[in-house]
Amino acid sequence: MLFELLAAGTPRDNPETPAAATNRIAGVCLAKTHVIFAVVAHSRHTVGIRRNVSKLKKQGRSLEETIAARPTGAYDVKWGQFLITPATFTSLVYAGV
Repeated sequence: MLFELLAAGTPRDNPETPAAATNRIAGVCLAKTHVIFAVVAHSRHTVGIRRNVSKLKKQGRSLEETIAARPTGAYDVKWGQFLITPATFTSLVYAGV
């Protein structure tokens, strides 16, 4: 996007104003930055739950005991309201650690 704007030449060659170009670039950057923040947040969520489940499993807890301990609790409000329930996610993580 930036390279396209630079290749467009001078303002008299490009009908887009500098302000419009800046807004367009900012929009693309913000959209990509939002995706990066979402990926980082999801990564922290996944790593945190894995750490919690792993700790409980190392203590010898069964799957049912681990689910009852709610290792996803800190993330349930934001992440636990989708297709996979916290109990199902805990079961998947438990099987993988």
